[in-house]
Amino acid sequence: MKRWILGAMAALAGLARPVPVARALVVALAVVFPAVMFGWSSTEAAVPVPLVCLDPGHGGSDPGAVNGELHEADINLDVAKALAARLAGDEIDSVLTRTDDDSTKSSRDRYEFCNAQNATILVSVHTNSWSDPLVDGRLAIYFHSDDKLLAQALHDAMWSKLQPTAPDPTAFTDFDLKRDALGVLLKSDMPAATAEPVFMSHPDEAARLTEMVSDCSDAFDNSCRRAQIVEALYNGIVEYLASSPPDGEDDGPGNGKGPPEGRGPGR
Repeated sequence: MKRWILGAMAALAGLARPVPVARALVVALAVVFPAVMFGWSSTEAAVPVPLVCLDPGHGGSDPGAVNGELHEADINLDVAKALAARLAGDEIDSVLTRTDDDSTKSSRDRYEFCNAQNATILVSVHTNSWSDPLVDGRLAIYFHSDDKLLAQALHDAMWSKLQPTAPDPTAFTDFDLKRDALGVLLKSDMPAATAEPVFMSHPDEAARLTEMVSDCSDAFDNSCRRAQIVEALYNGIVEYLASSPPDGEDDGPGNGKGPPEGRGPGR
C-alpha cells in the first residue's frame, strides 16, 4: 500500500501528471477510512486491485499501417483481446478502449475512457512500420516522467521475448525508449506507454503476423508472432505491477519531439 500512497502524494505534489482533486480525495478516503473504522494497521488495509486499460491502436476508418491485406488495426485488436484474456488468467482485470473494428476512436476518446475507469495503467498496443522493409525491432514510447518505468518494463520484456524469435535475430534492432507527445499519453491520469513490438513492414514479420492468436497452437512456435507479442506485453505489465515505483524526479514538460536522432523509427 505504501507505493500507492506515495504515488498519490507524488502526483498531488506535481512530481508526475496533474490528478483531479476529487479523484485524489477518493483514493485517500478509500485507503484511510477502512483503517480508521476497523482499526486496520497499514499492513492490514486492503490493497487496491490493479486495472489495466488496453488501447488497441487505430480502428474503424483508420486502419493504421497497411501491408497488403495486413492491417495494423486488426493486429492490434487481436493482440489486445488475447492480452486481456492472458491477464484475466492471472486474475488481473483489464478493459479495452475498443472491442471491435467498426468504431473510430480519437485519442481523447481513449484516454477519457481509461481515466473514467480509474485504471492503474494504460498500455496502447501498436505494430510498427517503416519505408525500409529490412527494418525490424521494438520500441516503447512514453511522455510523462511517471510513464517511463512502464515503458521500460514493456521495452525489456519485448526484447527478451521477441528478439531471439525474430526472423533475423541479429537484425532485430533495439530502438530503446522514445519520449513523444502522443495524444493518448498526454492527458491520461495514470502511467501510460505505447508498445511497438515489431515491424509489420518487414516481409518475414508480416508473413508471421497473418495468423491470429486464436489459431496459434503454441506461443513458443516462431510462426505464432502475435502470441509471442501477447506474452511479451503480459510479462512487461506483470513486471511493472510487481515493482514499486521510486519517487523519481520529473523530467519536465518535454517538447513532444521524442529523443535525439538515431533512436529509430516510430510514430
